[in-house]
Amino acid sequence: MKDTIYYPTFTTSNYTTVTGLQPKTKVNVVIRHSNKYGDAYAGPLNFVTLGPPNPPSAGAALYSEDVLGDKQVELTWGDNSDDEYGFVIEVSVNGGAFSKLATVKKNTTKFFHKPVMAGNTYTYKVKAFNEYGDSYFYSDNSEVKIELSDAPNAPYNVKATATAASVTVTWLDDSAYETSFVVLRSSDEGATWTEVGTVNADVLTYTDNTVIAGMTYWYTVKAVNEFGEATASKYAKVKIDEMSSGNMGLVVYPNPTMDVVNLTLDDTFGKAKTTIQVIDDNNRIVLTKVLKLKSNEVSVNMSSLKTGMYKVVVSSDENRVSKKVFKN
Repeated sequence: MKDTIYYPTFTTSNYTTVTGLQPKTKVNVVIRHSNKYGDAYAGPLNFVTLGPPNPPSAGAALYSEDVLGDKQVELTWGDNSDDEYGFVIEVSVNGGAFSKLATVKKNTTKFFHKPVMAGNTYTYKVKAFNEYGDSYFYSDNSEVKIELSDAPNAPYNVKATATAASVTVTWLDDSAYETSFVVLRSSDEGATWTEVGTVNADVLTYTDNTVIAGMTYWYTVKAVNEFGEATASKYAKVKIDEMSSGNMGLVVYPNPTMDVVNLTLDDTFGKAKTTIQVIDDNNRIVLTKVLKLKSNEVSVNMSSLKTGMYKVVVSSDENRVSKKVFKN
């Protein structure tokens, strides 16, 4: 940028004002005294116009742990001004929008951000400010990713609440580092487990809509991250109501039966896809039949089953009902 030369002239005053200069502009002043005998010069005088401070220079963001073992990020930058009142630090987490993290005093070139969470990427930028405003630019961004090093802690206080159509599982979170929770279900008191659902980190509830009326279930929850998974929580036990959902009805005959049992369903089933399951006294599914109803009458052959009490469960997308049947 070319220098601008001003020639203000004054005869009786000992000062003058030069306008139109930009903030933070370097100015050199030479004063010329003139009379009939010639000229005399004073100067040059050098100064910088007032304005917002210069932006900080790029720094670094380094992950560490303090003396207590807590995770932290040490952020540093360069101070390029002598007239700042302080610095504003902003942070972005995992590529999100920047937000204000802290304000620090003038001449500060270091800040510790804590607590921070493993698995997150933090990006920082810094600007200086004074009474004339903020620096025109931020420092260059400094970024650090805190890698996961441990599996999360196990959830606790798992509870299961049942209706005839679903079970709602809730738990409490004892970890800051999970990426998801996995909900598992057992129908044999924990001998075998089946995954029934997954929810995101910090979500503390899941609804299982695949339950069968009259069944007893056990639920457990695991916290998971990139490093591994926590030991499963203690399980919660729940028994599903025998009552049907909606106004669906079921008639079973003959009962007791020697071989074949006939089921009569009311009209709420319509022509829906229907699942029929037979469950023994040990809560095990011993027979499953899936069909699309053509009428309200269905027959189930139980001749291969041993003598004992069974539960016949009929379910569709919206309805479930069960009846006990004794097999001779």
